Amino acid sequence: MKTDNVLFRKQKYYSPSEKKTYISPLPSGYDGEFGPGIKALVMSLYYGGNMTQGKLLDFLSNIGISMSAGYLSNQKSK
Repeated sequence: MKTDNVLFRKQKYYSPSEKKTYISPLPSGYDGEFGPGIKALVMSLYYGGNMTQGKLLDFLSNIGISMSAGYLSNQKSK
């Protein structure tokens, strides 16, 4: 397993007449700090593999992913 850091370059436009800035959205599934792949892995290991939150955090840390316990807890409840 390896990490895959992705850089998104989003378009940004300013409308002088509306005095408003428009920024293009991220692709679906990329809301928050982690992509859809890691979110699916966490859900699979938690529910399918019966891994505890502590063991999930250890696993993620061992593969180079820094995730807080609070963020992990919020992902499980979605």
